[in-house]
Amino acid sequence: SGIEVVPVTARRVKNVREIAAAMGVKGPVISGNGAVGFDLATDEPLFTQPMSADTVARAMDVIRGALPEVHFALIGPTGEGFCAEPGYADLCDFGDHQMTASDMEISSTVGGDGTKLVMRHAGHGPAELHALVEALDLPPCQLTHSGAPFLEITGPGVTKASGLERLCARLGITSEHVWAFGDAANDVPMIRWAAVGHAMANAVDEVKAAADRIIGSNDDDAVAAVLTELL
Repeated sequence: SGIEVVPVTARRVKNVREIAAAMGVKGPVISGNGAVGFDLATDEPLFTQPMSADTVARAMDVIRGALPEVHFALIGPTGEGFCAEPGYADLCDFGDHQMTASDMEISSTVGGDGTKLVMRHAGHGPAELHALVEALDLPPCQLTHSGAPFLEITGPGVTKASGLERLCARLGITSEHVWAFGDAANDVPMIRWAAVGHAMANAVDEVKAAADRIIGSNDDDAVAAVLTELL
């Protein structure tokens, strides 16, 4: 019907390909919480919004100074690659993620330019870790989480909303013609930016507070129901 359907996700490009294939989506996608735009039809990047190596290094130093037991991983500047510190994989539950230990490059010198810095801590869940890290004197950056047991940092101002805005500008679409659907904290900027933001019934409270509409849950096929209503 001429409506562009765009997965907007925290996952890296490799994983987005798998999700989009299952959805039947063959056009543009946004990964890395807005840091990367990619066209699956041409297999080419549309844009990247990476963090500088200096920002990555300073953020790691500040966080490790306050939380010595944290472990970091860095997604590369194009949205590909996954370089993790020793011990990071030990904190991962690969059953819940499309990833295995073999997908990681393990290095004691994680750093350089990157689209997303990820951190895990054995003693803190994502919400608690977010509160602890948010209180630190970090360099300019964007801090968020998706409910999974880790925290994510992108460059200053880089969110799902900023990535979607850049893609829409390329497509000649304004926010007044965008509907967004989300359930996790990292969806909040996108939900607010879109003309109509939809919170799933299974969404966290901050998404519901930001949304224009609260719809059914993923178990109810609620996105499909809303699109049927629209069309």
